[in-house]
Amino acid sequence: MPLKQHGRDYDIVVYGASGYTGKYTAQHITTHLPTNLKWAVAGRSRSKLEAVVSRLQELNPDRLPPSIEIISSTADRSAIESLCRRTFILLTTASQPSPPAPPQARTTLT
Repeated sequence: MPLKQHGRDYDIVVYGASGYTGKYTAQHITTHLPTNLKWAVAGRSRSKLEAVVSRLQELNPDRLPPSIEIISSTADRSAIESLCRRTFILLTTASQPSPPAPPQARTTLT
C-alpha cells in the first residue's frame, strides 16, 4: 500500500543512493517496505545508480525496480526543487563538502 495519497510521482526518493549510506538505505527499502512503493534513487552518476538498481533487483526480484533520477550537481537548485516537488519524502544521503545547509534542505524548508 502506498504511504499516503499525495499526488506526487514518488513516495520516497533516496538522493545519494550510490554512496555508502545511500546503498544501505536503498537495500533496506527493497527488503522491508511494501513492494508497491513508488520510489526512486537519485544522484549524479547514471552508471553508478544503474549498478545500485541491479543489486536491488537481486535482493528482491519481486519488487519493481526504483526509477533513476539524475541531478548533475548539488548546486543545481532548480533540479533539486523539481525533485522535491515530485516526491513525498526525500531522503538525502549525499555528502555535502562545503555549505552548512545543503540546497535540498533549503529547498524543502522554503
